[in-house]
Amino acid sequence: MSADVKAGAVQLRYRSRQAGEDWQDMNYTVRLLSQPCHLGGVRQWFECPARGCGKRVAILYGGQVFACRHCHQLVYPSQRQPKWQRVLEKAARIRTRLDCERVFDGCGLAKPKGMHEKTYRKLLEELMECEAAGLYEMRKNLLILKKHECMNT
Repeated sequence: MSADVKAGAVQLRYRSRQAGEDWQDMNYTVRLLSQPCHLGGVRQWFECPARGCGKRVAILYGGQVFACRHCHQLVYPSQRQPKWQRVLEKAARIRTRLDCERVFDGCGLAKPKGMHEKTYRKLLEELMECEAAGLYEMRKNLLILKKHECMNT
């Protein structure tokens, strides 16, 4: 692969193939977009070269054509998790901030040193909401599984 940087663009040249097909020579230009920063300077972005996209992105992902994560239909690992797991992981992050390891330990929990009272109360409330929502989602999933078991027997 080679890339030539020109004024406002990057020229990509490489060979690519899809499963079982012959190699293809790829040669195309990716536009660079400039955006002024608030405190001075300029930020450079790629313009996604995939047909019909043209999004301003920081990263292009490889494939037959380098393109944004939306064009390659890539998702973050958390987007593959069930809702109950995402919510309970959020609760675990809050418990870490509060130096609290046990689930439902909000009642007698001391405020961490240096944390504002308002932040502490907000985190406790958010923790209880997350754990309740996570358990609710888990219960829904278990009821669905139980329903499928009853139908299959």
